[in-house]
Amino acid sequence: EQAVAIGDDVELDGSESYDPDENEAEGPLAYAWTVARVLDDGSREDAPALLGAVDATSAILAFVPDTTGGWLGDTTYEFALTVSRGARSAAYAILVKVSSDRFMPRATVTDFDEGLKYNPTADTFAAIYFEATSPDPGRSCCDSAWEVEGAAACLPEDEGCLLGKAADAASPMLVQLGATRANTVYRLKLTVTDGIGSTSSTVVSLTTNGPPTSGTMAVTPYRGTALQTEFEFLLDAWSDDPDDYPLTYTYGYRQRLSWGSSRRRLQRGGASRGRRSAELAPLTPLVADQYASAW
Repeated sequence: EQAVAIGDDVELDGSESYDPDENEAEGPLAYAWTVARVLDDGSREDAPALLGAVDATSAILAFVPDTTGGWLGDTTYEFALTVSRGARSAAYAILVKVSSDRFMPRATVTDFDEGLKYNPTADTFAAIYFEATSPDPGRSCCDSAWEVEGAAACLPEDEGCLLGKAADAASPMLVQLGATRANTVYRLKLTVTDGIGSTSSTVVSLTTNGPPTSGTMAVTPYRGTALQTEFEFLLDAWSDDPDDYPLTYTYGYRQRLSWGSSRRRLQRGGASRGRRSAELAPLTPLVADQYASAW
């Protein structure tokens, strides 16, 4: 999600779209952009005429939202890109708010990779670098505020709070990965406000990773004699998201030492000796994806 002003030069870039099957025999990727107004009740109203003067079949959609072309200020539009090859297709949508204030402040995320997945690990953070600017030198700039869409406002010290700094803190904003859940997409919204109260916002998505699932482990034979029987261990049918491959497989075990009481008679000095015994813990398999999230 992003904000632009009436008269801005805008580009929406879908050129990083790809076909995981890489089946070039079906021809090149085809692109189709559409736009709809987002109404007050949340419904959409198709507005194909707004893209009538631009190339809506290229990977990058370039346009200028101006009133002469039918664009409305202070209105949110939903742009949808459908990428197809043969009979297969995928779609993605983005919201763009068009402001009537040509000199609105600009919220920009300068360094954060939305294409990565983050492991929900305790005591670790993801950093989102950002800046706020104003095209009008006569306006003071700017107050900033972060929020997690769909979540209540909270303080960093609150249990389960995703934000690792105060919502109005300076760049970078920190995300507490230990407060996230696996296989979840979080939308974090940055709103900036200038000295006369004009605002704009941008939204970034943070995606968390999850471990491989649904696999089995088999041991052949089930029983045997130490140092004599050869065992085979098979991890099979483990799966993950396509972009999380390859999976890696490792095996390990721990030797546990325990102390037991001796039944011997008390020796001189009245002390009894303990007997230390060793046992092998069960074999531990580890299945991990490329982000090192493991089961």
